[in-house]
Amino acid sequence: MDNENLQKLQSDLKAYAQTQYTIAKLRLVGGISKVLGYILLALTLILIGFAILAFVAFAAISALSLCMPTWAACLVIGGVYAILAIMAVIMRKKLFINPIVACLSGVLFASEKRKAEEERLRKEAEND
Repeated sequence: MDNENLQKLQSDLKAYAQTQYTIAKLRLVGGISKVLGYILLALTLILIGFAILAFVAFAAISALSLCMPTWAACLVIGGVYAILAIMAVIMRKKLFINPIVACLSGVLFASEKRKAEEERLRKEAEND
């Protein structure tokens, strides 16, 4: 009888470990799929943004070429883009790195945050 209980316990522990492993894999796949979705969305928006910037640049060059030579208008617009690029490099942490880290940590650690929030709400409900 004692041997049967030990085998049953071993079988249950093995099934529990397998279930936890499967849950971990599913969470990982869910997190990776969300991250890849965000990456594809960002790449699409970047591509559209570059197209918009190109059209705006051509329009600005055309407008400026009415009052100055076309080569000078191209230099002015190029200078504006250079200043914007320098500003983006200077403020890269605030503009790019911090939002990306916040988004990725929100995706990858959402279940822990949700559990902590549920625990906090349950404690508040018990205290009331």
